[in-house]
Amino acid sequence: GRNKSIQTIVNETVKTIVAPLDQIVYVAYAGDLESAEKAKRLLEEQIKMKDVKLYPLGPTIASHTGYGCIAIFSMGISR
Repeated sequence: GRNKSIQTIVNETVKTIVAPLDQIVYVAYAGDLESAEKAKRLLEEQIKMKDVKLYPLGPTIASHTGYGCIAIFSMGISR
């Protein structure tokens, strides 16, 4: 469930991130700070980055995504 989904987005970020030591990665969240902190911890355990910051989503986005949304923002491999 929830743990697997967090691990999946972390794994996808680790797989596609480019030059992690040169960038700040953002973990955005809608209300669920505990899950955002878990995603941050998992990222930090798997790769070294310049920094990882937690970022609360604003009410406009959060009203569309709902409570508990987690998103990871980084520069990755182009598609």
